Amino acid sequence: SRASFPDSIPTSSLQSQAGKSSEYSRSTSSSQESGSALGTAASLRARLLKIKEKNRTPENDSADASVSVTGPPAGLKEFDDITAIDAEGDPKEEFKRVMAHVKALLRRPVPLENDDDDINTTTRSLKKVHTALAHNVERANGGASLKSVVVENLSGLISQLMSVIGFSLSCQETSHNAGISIPLLSVSLATLMALFRFPDVASNVVVDDLTTLIRETATILLDPRFSASSDLDDATCAQMAKAINKTAVNAATGAPRNTSIQALLNVQLQLAADAVGLESQSTEEEFNGRLSRVISRLFTRVLKAEEQMASAYSGAQMKSIVGAMEETLDGCKHMASNAACKDMVTSLVTSILNAHKGADPLRDTMASLGISRRDSELAAVVNSLAPPASTDQRTPRRSVSPSKLERSIADLVDALANSKEGPEREAAIAALRKHQEEHGKAHLQEYLQEMSPAFRSFIEEQLAMSASSPSNSESNSSSSMSERLKKLRSRLQATELTIQTSTDETDQPPPRPKNLVAPPSSSAPNSSTRSLSRLAQPSPSKARMSMSRSRLAQPSPSRSSSRNTAAANLRARLEAVKSSKS
Repeated sequence: SRASFPDSIPTSSLQSQAGKSSEYSRSTSSSQESGSALGTAASLRARLLKIKEKNRTPENDSADASVSVTGPPAGLKEFDDITAIDAEGDPKEEFKRVMAHVKALLRRPVPLENDDDDINTTTRSLKKVHTALAHNVERANGGASLKSVVVENLSGLISQLMSVIGFSLSCQETSHNAGISIPLLSVSLATLMALFRFPDVASNVVVDDLTTLIRETATILLDPRFSASSDLDDATCAQMAKAINKTAVNAATGAPRNTSIQALLNVQLQLAADAVGLESQSTEEEFNGRLSRVISRLFTRVLKAEEQMASAYSGAQMKSIVGAMEETLDGCKHMASNAACKDMVTSLVTSILNAHKGADPLRDTMASLGISRRDSELAAVVNSLAPPASTDQRTPRRSVSPSKLERSIADLVDALANSKEGPEREAAIAALRKHQEEHGKAHLQEYLQEMSPAFRSFIEEQLAMSASSPSNSESNSSSSMSERLKKLRSRLQATELTIQTSTDETDQPPPRPKNLVAPPSSSAPNSSTRSLSRLAQPSPSKARMSMSRSRLAQPSPSRSSSRNTAAANLRARLEAVKSSKS
């Protein structure tokens, strides 16, 4: 069964073909020359070329030139016929003749016959260019080669090749190969692929030419004649679809990376602009969407190729890439169908951030180009994928499981509750405050809700005192130190006064309670005397209250000793503050 190519470039087909030769053949005869035989013949002819030069005649020249085109059309072959180039001729004149043949063919009205002379002549001429690119034939006199001439005229050659490809798709009767000239299309695609197989040639491709090439080849890929419903035979349809696919991939991955990225962004922006005004669910809109998906897949292929490089997105190419992203986002921001453009830029920014391990190099390049790091369209994408520059230095919160977080809070709270006043308590408070800053207040508040109100108030008070205490601030002024001294003195004096007062009260005997009525006489009481006696005797509850007050008025030795200890602690803290101030 045939593969269907119109919807997109298959993932299996989107493989890099740089540095490899491409071979396509169409079986229209009973036998076909093998690749090894062609290579051997080419090698032998190259070695015998100098021997034949002196004895060459016009008849021999015509015979050699007809080797690669005699017989039935064989579709796309590896054009190894090195004798197709005159090693002694002027390469500039040869290139002019090739272009003249191409222009003559493009002027012809269509449809043409299958064996039209102009088609055959142009096919032979383009084979010369392909051979020059593949073998880089040097001149015997040391002069410029045809390959160097091709590089000098690369823009014009790409333009003419694209015109020939378009011409080959509709130059014959529709009854013959669906109107396609298979040999002419094959040699044009092979020549384009050869341009991008060699870095010394591909590095001279400009963005505008590559933009046109990628869009045209992707459009041809969606031609129904190369789909499962094509009128072409299965072998020819599969070969041509594969050749067009390879041409698009080679062009996108073989050109300099910044050039191919700019070209693909340009194509996607053009498609977004073309979508404006198209009727919803129309054939044109559907085709535009399919073409947009093809470009997005090519773009993904280019990004993967760049990520495999040792120094991805480095050097001067970053400026052109960053500039292209900003232009694309700015150009599509008012378009309804701009999702594909934004997705491509987002994918590219993500790839750059991963390659650079951060956003700083990208932001620096934006600044060098005058692109705002905050208000530009590109800045919005970068800041959505990476934290802004102002927060890059902040330590991100660590993700901790709820169980570990609860245990951590419990340990810190217990340490604060059991700590002694002084450096130990300050250290416990500092640890709890640091945990609170890293993980937020919500976890601590949730944990304290399960505690008693008194304990919760104690912890919150300690944290509040730590936050507002001058001793915990980074810079303590002399005025704050004086205030601390005054407070400590006043507390010390109040404590000493309390201790002195308690000591004086302890030395005095407890007061004797006064009887409101005299005790009854020993004589037998009468009824009024008994009633007065009952009134004079306090009730049991009042007696217990009186005894409690007596006990409270008499300070115990332990309470007195604790007050003495507190006074001693205050004196020690006062002396420590004085010494630190001095």
